[in-house]
Amino acid sequence: MDMTLRFDATRFESETPFVLPGGIEDVQRIGPNWQQTLNLTLRQPLLRGFGRDVNEASLAVAEAQRDAAEVALLQAQSQAVLEVLVAYHELAFAAESVRLRRRQLSLSQTQREATEALVSAGSVAESEIGVVEQRILLLEESLLVAENDLTSPRSELSRLLGLPGRPPPALIPTASLTAPTIAESEETLV
Repeated sequence: MDMTLRFDATRFESETPFVLPGGIEDVQRIGPNWQQTLNLTLRQPLLRGFGRDVNEASLAVAEAQRDAAEVALLQAQSQAVLEVLVAYHELAFAAESVRLRRRQLSLSQTQREATEALVSAGSVAESEIGVVEQRILLLEESLLVAENDLTSPRSELSRLLGLPGRPPPALIPTASLTAPTIAESEETLV
C-alpha cells in the first residue's frame, strides 16, 4: 500500500493603494496571510494487503481528514481576520475623509469672513465674496458625500464583527492617517 501525504503552505501579502485628498498616495500593507493545503493519497493494489494494514487504513484516512479540517479552519480564521482589518481601514479612511472635509469647510468659512471684511474696507471687489461662497457650497456638498460614504464601511465592519444593525466600536487608529506636509512629500521624492 502506498500512502502520500503532502502539505503546502503559501504566504502572501497585499498592498492597497489609497489616494488621500490633495493627490497624495499612500499604500496600506495587509498581511501576511497564509493559505495551506493538505493532500493525502492512499493507493492499494487489489487483492494485496489483507489484514491489519487494510483495517488501519481507514483510521489513517480519518486522521488525515481531521488534520485537513484543522488546516481549513485556520485558513478560514485567517481570512476572517483579514476581512475585518480591511473593513476597519476602509472605515478609518472614510472617517478621516469626513474630518478633512469639515476642516476645509471651516477654513473656507473663515476665508469668507476675511473676504467680507476686505470688501467692507474697500480693498477687494464684492464679486470675490461670490467666489468664496461657491467654494463653500462645493465643500458642503463634498462633506455630505463623504458622510454618506461612511455608511457602507461602517455596515460592513458591523456585519463582520457580528453586530448587524448596530454601529461598530469606536475607531481608535493605530497609526495617523494625516497627510504629510509638502516638505515631507518632497523629501520622499528626492
